[in-house]
Amino acid sequence: MSRPLLRQHMADVEIKSSIDEIDELTQPVRSTAETLRARAKALAKKRAKDQEEESFEIVEFLLDNESYGFQPQKLREICLLSYVTTIPCTPSFIVGVINLRGQIITIVNIKILLGFQQQMVAVHNKAIIIESGKLCIGFLADEVVGVRKVAVSSMQHTLSTLSGLSATYLKGITTDRMIILDVEKILNDSRFSQTKK
Repeated sequence: MSRPLLRQHMADVEIKSSIDEIDELTQPVRSTAETLRARAKALAKKRAKDQEEESFEIVEFLLDNESYGFQPQKLREICLLSYVTTIPCTPSFIVGVINLRGQIITIVNIKILLGFQQQMVAVHNKAIIIESGKLCIGFLADEVVGVRKVAVSSMQHTLSTLSGLSATYLKGITTDRMIILDVEKILNDSRFSQTKK
């Protein structure tokens, strides 16, 4: 091999060696970047999943222009109130009873149960029937809005205007001022025990 060709060959070898060295040096950088991108994607998916998991469904209803909600597990049905029979010597939050297909059901004004001001019962009010075991009661409602999702992060878990027993009936209040009821605790109120059979 002639001297010029030898020099060219050696130069090519040196260039190739330099390129190989650069590849070796940059390989960890590329690997790190790919790893970071993969982690970022995984974290974004986890956050989206967490946001999905940190919400729950509620049934929303209106009473005297105030919004209430509860989780639907105990919901049996919604019915129109055509006639409510008042019962003497009962707590003020008990509006009366209705006969629903042969079953006597106590109708409760949730506002009075929570200690808010009493309102007159309108003719076209509805009853939201909730049931747990043998106990069945109805919440008075002006309108049933429907089912919606509530983010846990949007809830305030205390209401400054309530204290004592009334406060225990609440899961919290949302940023748009919807009061979330704890139906299980309401149903376990000993004042409803007389309706159990």
